[in-house]
Amino acid sequence: MKPFLLNLERTYKDDDEELSARIRACRAYLGFTLYDVAKRSGLQEPVLSRIENSKVEPSPDHVGAIAKAFGVEPKDLVWGLPKYAKEQSR
Repeated sequence: MKPFLLNLERTYKDDDEELSARIRACRAYLGFTLYDVAKRSGLQEPVLSRIENSKVEPSPDHVGAIAKAFGVEPKDLVWGLPKYAKEQSR
């Protein structure tokens, strides 16, 4: 288990851009590739890439699948994680 200390607080940028940045930062922090997230979430790599690069807005189902792959709640990706350590298993 790895402590999840990444600060994903809201910065009040464009909401879509901010969500994309949070998803990308979370994936990088966990050391996951797009392939890893695709495998864990059931989404295709090109879809994940477009989401991370703010090319498409993720649906609520996409956000839920990505959050599950990261071991966080969907609201944590949408609204930002509070500043606390969360246990994360790989």
